[in-house]
Amino acid sequence: MIRNVIFDYGNTLVRFHEGELAKSYTKTPEDATLIEEIFFSREYWSRLDEGTLTHEEWLALGQERLPAHLHKLLPEIMSSWYYRLPGIEGMASLVHGLKERGVGLYLLSNISLAFAERIREFPILSLFDGIVCSAVYHVTKPDPKIYRILLDTYRLRAEECLFVDDRADNIEAARSLGITGYLFDGDSERLKTTLEDLLR
Repeated sequence: MIRNVIFDYGNTLVRFHEGELAKSYTKTPEDATLIEEIFFSREYWSRLDEGTLTHEEWLALGQERLPAHLHKLLPEIMSSWYYRLPGIEGMASLVHGLKERGVGLYLLSNISLAFAERIREFPILSLFDGIVCSAVYHVTKPDPKIYRILLDTYRLRAEECLFVDDRADNIEAARSLGITGYLFDGDSERLKTTLEDLLR
């Protein structure tokens, strides 16, 4: 029986698109492209998620590679990008509904240390019973170690957990440990229907 639901964050609870995020900081298409391709490069995001790159180091690297007219914008981006991620339609109400039913709520996400330090500022996440952010432990999904950290920290039984994530490799890693996986495609109603069946 499923007693706990473990959620990813980006593209599961909130929408995370680098291009969309970059455009929110500038009205100039060329600058938005530079921010997306350089400052928001996957190389940097991966290291931030691993906890091997600080936001300050990220800022310095961006200033090295981006044109001077964007340098003043980078500190604002660095300190606010996580506040600009819009919620995915229907997910907040779904989470509230699970909380009201007494289902355990957990977050397992590849997230930078600076974001992790502010994680409880976000209303939807204040409902969660436990949170594991990758940068804190220097290990990212789909490494099985981070799933074990969550299970061990909160004394969860794998067979009683459902993991919801938008990436197939992360789902497969969860399943390898006995956790039921659900590959999220952005359709909160479909997820809600699945949860109704699993929680009966």
